[in-house]
Amino acid sequence: IQISAEFTDIDTFKKELEKKQVQLIFLNYKFILQNPKLYGILEKLHSENIYFIVLKGSRTQIPPDNFFNLVVEIDDPKAEIAQKINGFIASILPKESENSSHLSEREIDILKLVATGFTNKEIANKLFISTHTVITHRKNITRKLGIKSVAGLTVYAVLNKYISEEDLSNIN
Repeated sequence: IQISAEFTDIDTFKKELEKKQVQLIFLNYKFILQNPKLYGILEKLHSENIYFIVLKGSRTQIPPDNFFNLVVEIDDPKAEIAQKINGFIASILPKESENSSHLSEREIDILKLVATGFTNKEIANKLFISTHTVITHRKNITRKLGIKSVAGLTVYAVLNKYISEEDLSNIN
């Protein structure tokens, strides 16, 4: 998962959609209510297999005939919100058996270190390999998983239980 843009108005939203390939959109439902034209755009995007996670307040009512894939109450405990979002994302990510190639043990070692905040140089020193080798492994990981960002690799590592959420809380 890669965050490609944040927006606060409908014009920026439209421009960002034109520039990028989008698979998942997080929206605050209040933004939808404030921009009625947005609902039609979202409905069209839904037909193009784009997923929507909507955040709403506990008092906000969303019509039952909506097309949102996941609705999360912003007032829920953080752990519950994270669990819902992680579960949904896990359901839309390709399953390990669907990957064209599995990660090697060394690639998993590097994935864990990248996901927990180590730089290429730090990984090289820790694993007693060259920085160039780390970069090569990272390119292979990106190619195999189709995930380009550190944030996306981190989510993948957590969802596939290579690292725990506790490992992330220990990052300085």
